[in-house]
Amino acid sequence: MSTDTSTTQERKTSFKNSSGDLLSGILVNVGSSEAAVLCHGYADTKNGFHLPALAQALATRGCSTLRFDFTGNGDSEGRFRYGNYAAEAEDVRCAIELLHSHGKTVKAILGHSKGGDTVVTYAGTYDDIPKVVNVSGRFHLERGITPRFGKDIFERLKKEKTIQVKDATVTTGPDGWTLTEEDMNERVSHDMGKLSNAIKKSSVLTIHGGADKTIPFADAHEFAKHIQNHQLTVIDGASHNYDKPQHAQQMIQLATDFMTAA
Repeated sequence: MSTDTSTTQERKTSFKNSSGDLLSGILVNVGSSEAAVLCHGYADTKNGFHLPALAQALATRGCSTLRFDFTGNGDSEGRFRYGNYAAEAEDVRCAIELLHSHGKTVKAILGHSKGGDTVVTYAGTYDDIPKVVNVSGRFHLERGITPRFGKDIFERLKKEKTIQVKDATVTTGPDGWTLTEEDMNERVSHDMGKLSNAIKKSSVLTIHGGADKTIPFADAHEFAKHIQNHQLTVIDGASHNYDKPQHAQQMIQLATDFMTAA
């Protein structure tokens, strides 16, 4: 189904998370009763990755969308935290509640990279959204840490408890952001296998790039093994961020087809 997008309204919005921090979002309203929530990845924002293009593609299918900055990211309030998957799943819960307050039924949630883990975490916790799209999420969360922080990161955190990180991808000011031992422990103990096994009602699509150098596509196969109602598509040659236009378009097409199917 296609929709006349001349009546589409896109506006800034905000809502509070469970801790009272104000989160910044963009609501694309096509006047539909159905909507989807779009989630960014690590240190990204609501206008990063291909989220605006996904919102536009869903609008043409008659689906409204809400995309937002997670707590401590982009224009949202709160402290930027590493890991933090359970709390970000609660941010998603608050976004869904905002759409409910606008009279929308949330048909689908989508997340890229860390956001993929967040939407799977949400589904494994609540299992109340029909369609879940995991784009290039990481299954083995104990991996991918030392390449970012160094081989001695666990030893340093055990000794110092907190470390100031200056990361150009995180816009937290000249002093950087604080990595804590608690946040690191939350990351490595967050069990994607257990959460994936807990999804019984939601239908999950995992999309992964065959040339992803950030998260190997083998992780996508792990989601497929653990989630009961699961579809997997690997896009040959695609990078983690689907940088080539043809790969981005393929990803968007797959996601929108799945999210808007009856």
